[in-house]
Amino acid sequence: MLEINGTIIAVIANFIILAWILEHFFYRPVRDGLLERKKGIEKNLSDAAKKLDEASSMKARYEKDLSEAQEKAQEIVRNASQEIDKMKEKAAADLKQQAAGMIEQARGQAEALKSDALQSAGAEITDMVILAAGKLMKSRMSPESDRALIDAFTKEIKRSELN
Repeated sequence: MLEINGTIIAVIANFIILAWILEHFFYRPVRDGLLERKKGIEKNLSDAAKKLDEASSMKARYEKDLSEAQEKAQEIVRNASQEIDKMKEKAAADLKQQAAGMIEQARGQAEALKSDALQSAGAEITDMVILAAGKLMKSRMSPESDRALIDAFTKEIKRSELN
């Protein structure tokens, strides 16, 4: 059997005291430090997960804002294009109207010039007919003299046309 003597009791007492000292001064602080570190790591992981969620929600919001901005930009471009088309059509219509007015004005001026020319020509012809009739009346003697008179009259008309 096992004999219990003073050395065994001293070894057991030393072992218990050593275990208590190790537990109290080494194991407990190391264990508490490890628990604190574990809690810190878990807290950091949880904070990182929250920040990741916030970042992903911000990314989604920015992407949504970006797509809305692109849609607005496209709408602005479409509206500007439509406005430019309307302005082109209005300018073309205005130019056509101005051209029609200018053409009508030119026609009126041409008609006025034509009328003036006809009046002037008519007055000249009337003067020439009166002159020819007067000459006819004065020298109505023979067909040869009538022929000479008509030739002189046509020469005078040709001369006045050249002037």
